[in-house]
Amino acid sequence: MKHTRHQHRLWHTCAVAGAVLMIIALLPSAQAQSVTVTGEVNGSIQGQADVSALVERIDGLQSQIDELRERIDTGPDETPPPETPEPNPGPSNGKIGMNAGFVWRSNFTHPDRPGVDNYDDLLRPVCSVYRPMNWNRINDFRPEVDSIDDPHYYDGRTWRDALREQVGLCNAVGAGFYLNVPVRATPGFVREAVAFIRANLQDNSGGGGGGGGGDSGGVIYIAWANEAWLPGRFPYDYLKDVSGTDPGSGDNAFFDLWADKLVMTFAAAREADPTCIRVVETKTARDGTWYTEQIVKRLQLRGCDYDAVAGTLYFSPKWPSGYWESMSVDDAFDEAEEEWVSDDRKWQVANIRWAKDRGKLAIAYEAGQHFHDIGMRPALVRTLQNCQTDPRMGEMYRAVYGYALEAGIDLIIDFDWLDWSNQHGYWGKATSLEELPGSVKYQAVKQIATSY
Repeated sequence: MKHTRHQHRLWHTCAVAGAVLMIIALLPSAQAQSVTVTGEVNGSIQGQADVSALVERIDGLQSQIDELRERIDTGPDETPPPETPEPNPGPSNGKIGMNAGFVWRSNFTHPDRPGVDNYDDLLRPVCSVYRPMNWNRINDFRPEVDSIDDPHYYDGRTWRDALREQVGLCNAVGAGFYLNVPVRATPGFVREAVAFIRANLQDNSGGGGGGGGGDSGGVIYIAWANEAWLPGRFPYDYLKDVSGTDPGSGDNAFFDLWADKLVMTFAAAREADPTCIRVVETKTARDGTWYTEQIVKRLQLRGCDYDAVAGTLYFSPKWPSGYWESMSVDDAFDEAEEEWVSDDRKWQVANIRWAKDRGKLAIAYEAGQHFHDIGMRPALVRTLQNCQTDPRMGEMYRAVYGYALEAGIDLIIDFDWLDWSNQHGYWGKATSLEELPGSVKYQAVKQIATSY
């Protein structure tokens, strides 16, 4: 007969009690009315005990042993505890937004698929703010652009075409709009873009059970470029080439030019919408608040205010030392959890607290898992792909996002919505609409967005 762990514990208790009974049985019996026994019982009681008192204790122990043996035979009480009800998802809490690497909904909607309505329904619960940051247009668009009617946005479309669709999606899901302007955008472009968004973006704030906007519907966030701190991207290369310096010690023209671009962007945006939220996007990991301080002190010298500081909120194994070709799914999550607990979260929280201490909003402009293998080693790629559907992935999303929310972050913009996988990562909550409802990543973000 195979016993449960609970039954083994009961057997152990019976064995100890039985040993005590055997010792006591060897004592002289009632021939002497007041025979005194000196000894040690259960390793801690030493002294004198009257036999008559021990007899009473024997009876009590025997009764307990009989009861324990009966419980061993029947097993532990299997009555389940009362179930904790699932949280009732309400309107968005306004704390979770969504990035979109690919702008057009038509990329993911086809005649034989559920369609645009389903796209909007799935996006609504997880999108209080929409950041349509298209990689090729923000990171790699090199020409100067001075009008939203410039026809070089994407595939012959204009920036106005893109903004029209993006604003329409925000209105459909009740989201605010987060605009990253191109690296070489002029003040005229910024004014036109923000004015267009302001004229067409509906105020769906308050959620009301239908919109995903929380208190963010109708709000415009404005930022310059994307990840200007990252070598190899056009924003970084532009600052370096034009200023003639790299970040270095911080006391150089690289940050001066960066601050000048922010001053121009914020001023032009405020002309079109005096209520827009001016965001300083900065670096998070392992540099603490150093990058933030370099930028902000220059803004202050130029008399330019800002409303929010934004970094990233990613989790992953440490690259490259945290990856090896034969690693398993559990290895990958063990490494990611260790890296986040020991290192990443302290930098993330440092930036959150830096902003809050100064009365500014704390934002994660991108967030989520960052598993990737640029070397495209086949076995490792399969492992990392399998990680995307493993329940531990959902657990990590809840842990990382929950920790940041407890630390006081105002907005987490998840990266990203629907996306195809490649050697740079597995960013999308899914790769198709059909996959979304069963995606552990989507379900985790949705739970945080509607139940936190």
